[in-house]
Amino acid sequence: MYTLLLVEDEAMELLALKYAVSANFGDLFQIIEAADGNTALDLCEKYHPQLIIADINIPGITGLDLIEAVHKLDFDTAIIITTAYDKFGYIQRALEMGVNSYLLKPIDVRELNLAIQKCIRRLEEHRSRERQMSALMQDIESMRSYAKEYLVQDILDGNAPAEVLTSACGWPSDGALQLCLLCWIPQEQPDYNRFYEICEKQFRGYFSLLFSPLKDCGLLLLQACPGREPGALTLLLRLGAIHVLRSMEHGKIAGSGFFTSYDALSRGWTEFYSSALELKGAYSFPPISMGSLGTSHQRVLLRQKILQRLEARQTSSLISLLKKTAAASGSYWQTAALFLHALGRFDPSIPLIEVFKLCEQDRSWKSLSKWLEDYYHDHPVISDQEQAARSHIQRALTFMNQNYSQDLTMAGVAEELGLSATYFSNLFKRQTGKNFVTVLHEIRIRHAVAMMQQGEQDIEKIAVQCGYCSKKYFFEAFKRTTGQSVTQYRQGENK
Repeated sequence: MYTLLLVEDEAMELLALKYAVSANFGDLFQIIEAADGNTALDLCEKYHPQLIIADINIPGITGLDLIEAVHKLDFDTAIIITTAYDKFGYIQRALEMGVNSYLLKPIDVRELNLAIQKCIRRLEEHRSRERQMSALMQDIESMRSYAKEYLVQDILDGNAPAEVLTSACGWPSDGALQLCLLCWIPQEQPDYNRFYEICEKQFRGYFSLLFSPLKDCGLLLLQACPGREPGALTLLLRLGAIHVLRSMEHGKIAGSGFFTSYDALSRGWTEFYSSALELKGAYSFPPISMGSLGTSHQRVLLRQKILQRLEARQTSSLISLLKKTAAASGSYWQTAALFLHALGRFDPSIPLIEVFKLCEQDRSWKSLSKWLEDYYHDHPVISDQEQAARSHIQRALTFMNQNYSQDLTMAGVAEELGLSATYFSNLFKRQTGKNFVTVLHEIRIRHAVAMMQQGEQDIEKIAVQCGYCSKKYFFEAFKRTTGQSVTQYRQGENK
């Protein structure tokens, strides 16, 4: 379907045009209309019609001025001009402006149809050329990607000059190069697409992905974005790698330091790739220089102090420690690295990269202090008494799930836990929000449903194995628990 703009200020002539187009071309055109040049130009900007039929003499800007303005909008369209005046000057100017046809009023329908058919052929030829060009560009891109993989490998192996990449692929020159390698080695069925998606999300705005060759691992060549500090990038690379391991579950990951020249990249490539494949543990990166933060033992002690303050929820004391450490060492990012390491040990579920970005946005530690207070508010400390109560109920539910087919009573389960029946009853209701009998029925009916889904047809057998002494009692419990009868449930299963 094409969009057709009709521009005519005479209502009857506009109606005749619409009728002629609809009668002879059916649903080929979506017709929009305007009674003046200014409205027509607005519609052109909004809809980019593929065909315009316009009268020269219209209110507002003239038809010829409209054509000139449309050409400036730079979209492809065919144009038919209509006029009641057979003036050579109009015709000459219209043809010079690239008008496809020129029709005199009153318009002959056969001439109109011929003019529209001519424009349709032109539009279809244009669409065909666009499809061919699109297919050609896809082929070229595929060939470029295919050639690029071998080209990058040759450069890594030292068999090709780096100038080829900088000129042909737009890679940074040596002076602007700040490139690192990230290698993920899967231990089970590899999902490389997910690996790349995770990395792209974590590193967006900090690194740009130059290349991702697929060997027997997931390998990324990452170029640092301009304006980012090396300390921040080094820390982010490590945090991103940890996130990959947590997200992918199975595998090992290794990272390189930053290369500032292609010669250094070529020299370091073989060693890095070999060590990545031989990786013993799950994680291997070059050490972050801690400078004046002291010896390795001193840094361990400092990390322990940070962890102790996190566990004690001493926000003010922790922020004071971080400020003093950063001031004494002269390195904000070394201090941030120690803090994030301790934070990951304190609660592995915390998204460390989000906290990293918070540290980057505000170096006064105020935002971090606010984040910690919010975290502690959302994760209140559970008292020993509350932990004991939860443990009792968890043990009770485990016992009920393991012995649901037996004749269970609340007093019997309380005795199994070493609690009084009254205390257990109150505790159970407070922790689960339901009484003991309701939960027991839910457990038994859940197992009954599982048996029916596995093909068991004998209702009496199901009832007995789920702890009910009769089918009648089972039917009542099933209806009360699920809201439908056994028959209704089975009919629903068979649909």
